[in-house]
Amino acid sequence: MDRRVFLGAGVAASLLGVVGGVQLATRSASAPGGGRGRGWVSLTPALTETVFALGAGASLIGRSTYCTLPPEAQRLPTAGTSLTPDLEALASLGPAGVILEASAAAQIDRIARIAEVTAIPWLTLDDVVAGIAQLGRLFEAGARAHGLGEALQRSLSADAPAEGPRALLVLAGDDLGRGPVWFIKRNSLHGAAAHGAGLRDAVQADVAGLPQLSIEDLIALDPELILILSASSVNDAARRRLLHAFDALTPLTAPAQGRVGLLAGPEVLSVGPSILRLPQRLADEVARLGAG
Repeated sequence: MDRRVFLGAGVAASLLGVVGGVQLATRSASAPGGGRGRGWVSLTPALTETVFALGAGASLIGRSTYCTLPPEAQRLPTAGTSLTPDLEALASLGPAGVILEASAAAQIDRIARIAEVTAIPWLTLDDVVAGIAQLGRLFEAGARAHGLGEALQRSLSADAPAEGPRALLVLAGDDLGRGPVWFIKRNSLHGAAAHGAGLRDAVQADVAGLPQLSIEDLIALDPELILILSASSVNDAARRRLLHAFDALTPLTAPAQGRVGLLAGPEVLSVGPSILRLPQRLADEVARLGAG
């Protein structure tokens, strides 16, 4: 996968609704900062963000290369990722334990040679709510975890609306408008956020595997609204390029009517607590485009 589009296998799975994660046996230390080490390392961005949201950020002594939220997490040293761990860096940190997303590709056995591992499923909404509760127990923040889980359940449980603009959420990339388009599945966390914003699904069917449309399929689908999601902040030139990426596809309704929108920034593709703000951000962009 192109790293200019995807943040990593774990994020891609949650974001695109790919059923690829597996529930692995949890091997965890008894308490934050307990055991042989002095703190915890998180090798999954959503888990790092959640630990900080629970008020337990001080228990972390390391993070993955891709953990950028919240901004204060970036002060922590990095130790690779769950797929490509930097074992030397991890060993130098001497953690009590490591938390990461349960995934078939995660290097659990290699990491477990250095510290005990807690592997947490984080794909579906039920997974996320249960995972937050598990982190609440692990970091002795049960009350906050309960509140956060309830907030996510409320925010991401909306049914697909019967009315509203027929929207396609796509991932930003250098080839946008010139090659296959990666889009957000309706049965993913971000698909649920789109429902919460009052958006109908342009792609009505569940899709097996990674959700991708050819240019021909995109033209045949002809969504009323296209919303581009970028994991990186963009400057004015990049914003203009993305917003006009589909202009050459003259059969498409959305660019012809000025109904191509953009949401940019690391929180946009988060599958951690930041996703709570996504339905409103999507709704605001739809209103800006006059497509509500």
